[in-house]
Amino acid sequence: MSAGRPTGNVAATGGTYTSRSFEYDNRGNRTSMSADGTAYAFAMAPALAVDRLAEWGATASGSLLWYALAYDEDGRVTSQRWAHGVSGTPVFVQGFEYGVDESAQIGVATDTVFRAVNRNGAIYNYFYDAQGRRRLKAYPGGTKDEYFNSAGHKLLTDRGNDGFSMAVGHHATDDYVWLGGRAVAVIRAKFSSAWARQEDGVGSCTRNEEAAACGVYFPVVDHIGKPVVMLDASRRVAGAADHDPFGHVNRVSQVAETAHPYGSGSSVSLTTLMQPVSAGVEVVRMRALYHLVDTESGAASVSLVDADTTANLHSTSEVRKGNVVTPWVQPSSGRVEVKFAASATAASGYQGVVLEGYEYQRYQSGAEPFWIPLRFPGQYNVGGNIDLYDGRVRSDLYNPVTNLAHELTHASLFDNEYLGRPGAPEPIPRFAGDAVDGALPDSPNALVTPHKMMEWYWQSVFGGGP
Repeated sequence: MSAGRPTGNVAATGGTYTSRSFEYDNRGNRTSMSADGTAYAFAMAPALAVDRLAEWGATASGSLLWYALAYDEDGRVTSQRWAHGVSGTPVFVQGFEYGVDESAQIGVATDTVFRAVNRNGAIYNYFYDAQGRRRLKAYPGGTKDEYFNSAGHKLLTDRGNDGFSMAVGHHATDDYVWLGGRAVAVIRAKFSSAWARQEDGVGSCTRNEEAAACGVYFPVVDHIGKPVVMLDASRRVAGAADHDPFGHVNRVSQVAETAHPYGSGSSVSLTTLMQPVSAGVEVVRMRALYHLVDTESGAASVSLVDADTTANLHSTSEVRKGNVVTPWVQPSSGRVEVKFAASATAASGYQGVVLEGYEYQRYQSGAEPFWIPLRFPGQYNVGGNIDLYDGRVRSDLYNPVTNLAHELTHASLFDNEYLGRPGAPEPIPRFAGDAVDGALPDSPNALVTPHKMMEWYWQSVFGGGP
């Protein structure tokens, strides 16, 4: 199966992908993927767990772009490891904890809602209401996000803070207005640190260190209900979204790697990130997504350079660190060169850099960028830190690239591997409501496994798919 765009279309108009293709085994598990020229392989676990994804990554010789998963005895994912090919201590591990107290093994096999995510020692905790909807997310620094939903499971208020530390400057809130089952307005406002409501539409309403102007925003949705354009109160474009086949917004897969390990005195241009921009009319910002950065401090680094002015926009140097995301940078003409350099005296033994891709923002000059966590119908981005989507039709989390489900809050409704029946088909419930709040039309493919969840979304929306 494949998805593609006409020749030259991406270069002329920008976007998230040129072509994608997918292959599956006779059990419906994805075995390979090609994304814009990069080939990926998916390895399943051995006998008795053959529908369990064990590893996946790029197939190029010597590539360190590789992930590995671990499971508990009940078939639940317990960890995801970055750069699996690097020996020794993992460069980055994301762990999933399901019980109230994992060390004391408090919890049961059917408690498939993960309660915490451990990202290299930083703990994010999650709490749910009686209907299985996420009610609160607690950050390692002590701040919290809170979610308030209607009886019809529509998100009404999404409340957070200006930053990640307890020294809160203000509390930011997004209030949603729904009409005909679709979000038609979002009001970004704020409270003082003492919870005094501040004047609407005035000043900055930064949230999680991402600047945004206070005021009313108007999401424009397409025929299936996913947001594609965001307008601010002055009718300026505050965001434009290009979705990849899995629902990621403005994310491009563009793999480039140094030698592993790199040599002293090496200097190489890894790749150039490109999104066309209309000068004076729109702004494009980018940030790089590194799978791995392992460089000697002070002797080697990877930089984002304006390809037209040669200005250094940002440099990164880390030792054995995975899942590195740079700050947003703004090139003059939508082109950023990714350059690696090591001094002549650089020590040996460092593995270098693996670029996995990049994200971009596109908005009108004079506006501030703003976007919301709604994705494809039924998808809700639960936070960039864990990079998972909340499948609101089933109140579960999954990775849209691997199709791997991470939780089932209503596990008793489903017959699947989380209940000890690996690979068993899973009945999809029928819905008759609107699309945006997760009530999708019946799937033409009525039975899927947890690993095939995204295929159901795709087929429900597009009638076929990857």
